[in-house]
Amino acid sequence: EEDAIGYLKQGIKKSDDYFAKKCFEELSRFGSASDRVSTAQEMYKRFPDIDSLLRLVQELSNGKDFSQIVSLTANSKESFPPELTYHRLVALANEKKQGFAGEIEDWFIYEPITDYHQQYFDSYKETLLPSLLSKETIQCIKIRLSVYIRDYREAFSILAGVLQGQRNPSEWLVLQSQEMFSDIGKTF
Repeated sequence: EEDAIGYLKQGIKKSDDYFAKKCFEELSRFGSASDRVSTAQEMYKRFPDIDSLLRLVQELSNGKDFSQIVSLTANSKESFPPELTYHRLVALANEKKQGFAGEIEDWFIYEPITDYHQQYFDSYKETLLPSLLSKETIQCIKIRLSVYIRDYREAFSILAGVLQGQRNPSEWLVLQSQEMFSDIGKTF
């Protein structure tokens, strides 16, 4: 391990940017928790891109430094990959921040569903989500998650209940996001 750390540190100093970044990534997996965070922070300072931010957020998440995750991921103009959004939303939940229900709803309704969506939903479906989102929104999320795992029978059952609760089901369908509408089509 000591030899590997030495070679990676040499690689950071003597390599071109591509290999230096790869050395940073690997080096951020060695040492104590504070060493890994420190290395990830150095990498993010030198290479301020999404991949470096994700690596830093992963280490901060392992150390449960949620406040720093929230500040690092705030005010971004670009959309994050699902894993980074997952870590941001977990951090917001743990910091008990207010006003992030819209972020949760957008992530589930407007983004392609991934295992990170399922993991987040499973973790907060009985505690956080009912207090932040409407019952209809939670039902829509359940439809999308059911379609993701190809449980179309469950998705159809939930969708039938949602459509029965609408005064004008056609109008409701037209107002859905492209991703939601696609999942409704798959359900039928």
